[in-house]
Amino acid sequence: MIQQTALWLDFPPDAAEELDRACATLLYAPNTSESVTLAVNLLMNGSKELFLLQLERIGNMTDIHRHTVDMVVLLLAIEPLRARYRSRGLDDALCRETMRDLSYKLAECRNVYGTCGTFVTSWYYDFYQCELFALGRLQYERYAFPCDSYGTHLKRGDRVYKCHIPSCGPVTEESVLDSLRRAHAFFGAELRNGILPVFCSSWMLYPPHAEQVFPPQSNLRRFYDLFETLEVFPLPDNDDYWRIFNTPYDASRLADAPETTSLQRAFKHFLQNGNCMGKGWAILLFDGTRILPKEKP
Repeated sequence: MIQQTALWLDFPPDAAEELDRACATLLYAPNTSESVTLAVNLLMNGSKELFLLQLERIGNMTDIHRHTVDMVVLLLAIEPLRARYRSRGLDDALCRETMRDLSYKLAECRNVYGTCGTFVTSWYYDFYQCELFALGRLQYERYAFPCDSYGTHLKRGDRVYKCHIPSCGPVTEESVLDSLRRAHAFFGAELRNGILPVFCSSWMLYPPHAEQVFPPQSNLRRFYDLFETLEVFPLPDNDDYWRIFNTPYDASRLADAPETTSLQRAFKHFLQNGNCMGKGWAILLFDGTRILPKEKP
């Protein structure tokens, strides 16, 4: 079924086996088999809305956890995706590197909910349309610049390259620069004046985090310093809390939040002092060799 596909994407063997069993159940059960096939087809050739609606229907048909159902469908679509990569002249190694993100989301789902699957399925639609790629440590997709302007370089609607930071280990400055070089080469033919404008929206780019939580010489602070902040968004519901503590935010249980890592201790102190988490929009310009100086205020 999907065990070999899961192993190809570096899933832990026990997870690959569990998902394979769930896949067999879904494909051989008369009430779900056709629905699963339709979900794969909608992911590859339909709209995101119809795809997600179909997954909801499948979830209502079976006792298998919805997180698991979603991951099974995503894994079943890997072979059609590999064919799509080949048809567009894209390397199979790029497909594997990009879709290893499924293994990162599997780990997050296990850590946060204790289930074998994914809880961010809508995130993956663009992956299967060949619109988002992993190039080294970061992932990139073409994106319309959402701000009014950035100096003389960008205006609203201009093409930028939105980067994402998968949860697969440290984000060192060296790994980011390597990724930027790869992205510059990958998108090079379509760049204006040879400049790669990289836009990012992340909790890692929220100024209060950088100033009050991240240690000065940490990888997180160095990542923050590579970018220029454009807009700042406090998030009172602490939407990204789970990324640090592996559990959804609950104000009544903040005192019991784990303090296993220095980052957890720093964020717990930050939140207990009445602060909320947030995210920042930020930009950098890369010319293929270096990050260009930030615009002066």
